[in-house]
Amino acid sequence: MAETLDAALNEIFGNAQPPKPALGVPVEQFATQSKQALETQTKAEAAARQGNWADYGRFQQELRDILQKLNQERRKN
Repeated sequence: MAETLDAALNEIFGNAQPPKPALGVPVEQFATQSKQALETQTKAEAAARQGNWADYGRFQQELRDILQKLNQERRKN
């Protein structure tokens, strides 16, 4: 018996790893990287609206890097 469900589960199973989404990436990492991807895409769109093609290209490359990293993590698992 334990005071909370979490405490009871920890007693039974120990400190288990956090669940992974379907992509096989830890939830926290997936959340962080997907947020970064969305923010980067938003910055790229703003740069395009301003006609700042240098920044647009830089943000597109940054977005590509984030997505490639997510894809590599998926392949590991």
